[in-house]
Amino acid sequence: MKALAFDFNGTMYMDTDKHRQAWDIFFQKYIGRPLAEEEFLHYACGPAIENIMRHFFPQVTDAARITAFAEEKEAIYRRLCREDAAGLHLIEGLPETLDRLRARGVPMVIATGAGQGNMDFYFEVFHLERWFDWQHIIYDDGTLAGKPDPDVYLRACARLGVAPADCVVVEDSYAGIESANAAKVGAIIAITATNSRETLAALPGVKAIIDDYRGFEDVFARFV
Repeated sequence: MKALAFDFNGTMYMDTDKHRQAWDIFFQKYIGRPLAEEEFLHYACGPAIENIMRHFFPQVTDAARITAFAEEKEAIYRRLCREDAAGLHLIEGLPETLDRLRARGVPMVIATGAGQGNMDFYFEVFHLERWFDWQHIIYDDGTLAGKPDPDVYLRACARLGVAPADCVVVEDSYAGIESANAAKVGAIIAITATNSRETLAALPGVKAIIDDYRGFEDVFARFV
């Protein structure tokens, strides 16, 4: 394996609770109730936001309305992130790990279902330019199918110039792991931000499980 592709939400930034709260606020307004846990994990955690909206609002066929829904939910999410100043940081051990991987010349990319507005926010608050330029951010720009389709990770590998079999993916969600597995990446390292170790261990393609990035390079070394 020669390269690393990181999901972002729940993988680099522990924000699953913020997305859950934002969805609860949003759906309370539009359908009169929050999502059940299984609904959230299977349908609202990982896929591209437009796909989520189409799942829950199949009667809405106006693309502009779907986009407006998505922007409303993400604005709620970003507000919740800013309000939790103590939690507004990358997962423990990640900045130091990215420093060392970059110094070693390991090709790295972020492959996320987040849109431009959220990625701008992440660059602002986390200073991602220390490790990634925009050429190495695969995000929801409207030009490819979202997770669980494999397109995000196939584009990530193409952007890095490596075959999928030579790429290790770090993921947290059902949809993301399914996407990486469908892209036939070499290995998936799952992080326990969203699901339990037992749940993650049972998913196809998962070769290792981490809780944070302390000792990550030893895990990655197994697949190099």
